[in-house]
Amino acid sequence: MEKIILTEHLILRPFEIIDAESMYRNVHGDRETALSLNEEAFTDISQTEHFIAQRIPHYGRRHFYDWAVIVKQTRQAVGEINAAYSSSENAADIGYVIGAAYRRRGYASEAVKAVSEFLFDEGIETVYGACRTDNTASIRVMEKAGMRKTDQVPERIREAEDHDDLQWYCMKRR
Repeated sequence: MEKIILTEHLILRPFEIIDAESMYRNVHGDRETALSLNEEAFTDISQTEHFIAQRIPHYGRRHFYDWAVIVKQTRQAVGEINAAYSSSENAADIGYVIGAAYRRRGYASEAVKAVSEFLFDEGIETVYGACRTDNTASIRVMEKAGMRKTDQVPERIREAEDHDDLQWYCMKRR
């Protein structure tokens, strides 16, 4: 099943090698975006090409959830959204990044909400998201997407994150 999601402003679809240029420019090579992830910015487009090439073989797997965030109007890749699935919990942990130049336009909330709905349609019961407690923008993204603050996070989901000062959010299938 092709995992393409259309929203009002976005196309969420599997990465393609042609996304390397805009992903490098808008996300991977951008220092501000890398800093927000506590990572180093890529120094060469070949790193982004490798990043994309690593994902492509996995797109046929049932529970591999990873999308390029493409702005409909410009057809530019401006971010990524993914979900790590836990079969024992029938839950997923969503992660996302939007390039700094494209933030504050509602793209992250729009993507989180759309991916959550997609996961619910796939039969997943609960969608989680986490961010650092001082990341007010990401807190707002999850709240705007319909997630609510929670302390009830299964260990299998919690252990996938590598930060101690995280605030967790979740949304349950209706």
